[in-house]
Amino acid sequence: MRPVASEVSVPNEILKQNVFNCSQVRKSILFTFLSSGNALHINGFGTYAIINGGNFLGGTGTIYDGISLYVLNSAEVHIRAGTFGGEMKVERRGRIVFYGCFRKENTHITGVFEDGSELDVIVRSYYGDKVVLVPVSG
Repeated sequence: MRPVASEVSVPNEILKQNVFNCSQVRKSILFTFLSSGNALHINGFGTYAIINGGNFLGGTGTIYDGISLYVLNSAEVHIRAGTFGGEMKVERRGRIVFYGCFRKENTHITGVFEDGSELDVIVRSYYGDKVVLVPVSG
């Protein structure tokens, strides 16, 4: 049997915005995922997300673990703070932008966001993706 994420509904006033602000969503819904679930998918041309905090934890599975963030098909995510448990994946011209003081070695990114929260994550990338590190001092 394939693991399934629980149903999540996002209020219409948030869906109508071009910017998906995770701090707003966090107040409105609770993300609960079963084993091997991915915490957050951002998918499609013109999709733009700003993450200003939150806890994004991929599920633990018997075959593989879920990822904390999945960005694909020209979607764009700007991350200014947050906690990410599990790898990230970006593909098909997707883009992830990290704001803070970071170091990238191959697929491993470590560092600190402007608010002082730490990041230590593996970012897997495929097919014309882009991972951008923007230096910001706190």
